[in-house]
Amino acid sequence: MDSPKQEHPSARFADDEIDGINVRSAVPDRPFYKVVQDKDGLTYAQGVRLQTDKVERANRRLQSLEAKEIEIQTENVADSTETEALADEAVLAEFLRAVAPTMEQELLLAWHTLPVFESYVPVWDDVAETCEMTHQVWKEGLVDLQVTSVAWNSTGATLACAYGRLDTLGWCNVTAPVCVWNIFRPQLVAGEPDTVIQVQGFVMCVAFHPTKPSVLAGGTYNGELQIWNTGAGELDPSLGNES
Repeated sequence: MDSPKQEHPSARFADDEIDGINVRSAVPDRPFYKVVQDKDGLTYAQGVRLQTDKVERANRRLQSLEAKEIEIQTENVADSTETEALADEAVLAEFLRAVAPTMEQELLLAWHTLPVFESYVPVWDDVAETCEMTHQVWKEGLVDLQVTSVAWNSTGATLACAYGRLDTLGWCNVTAPVCVWNIFRPQLVAGEPDTVIQVQGFVMCVAFHPTKPSVLAGGTYNGELQIWNTGAGELDPSLGNES
């Protein structure tokens, strides 16, 4: 037996016509235009401008209160109470008697020293603008060594100079001299020091004794402190290698 034929779903739809509907906007209570007639008698619509109420404005000037000037004056000097400092004449006389001898002595000394400046004529044009080198000393045969320290002794006549290597790093095996010159000696030879001290691990700084002009101390790169007697002709062994 054959099963009944089922209807296709599209058969449920059918064409139909519906009358149109006109929808109009609501007519405003007051039109936003007005009818205007020109000079030829033709009429046309003209838009109407809307405006808020007129804004009232007023200008007012503000002014501060009236100014007044008032003069202020101090009291009259004549009306004030005058007080004078009263000096004790007895105390003043005693002070003058005490300082008079010292004042007379200083005035007399100034009078006697006055002629010292009578023959003095300042030289305004002879002004030294640069310094002048008076001496130049060195040690012959030094290679790749730099000056590490210099020192004058207490008399100002002897100059000590230490040499070394400023680029030394780590352990030092450099042997460098400490040279001493008597700068004002007539037989001075610039390239030949009066005393040469060879130091293992060169000297970094030198200094003379403040009251003993011939005693010289030096601090080495290796951390030793050595003291020499430069005026003994030869180095004093008791001082030469102390550390």
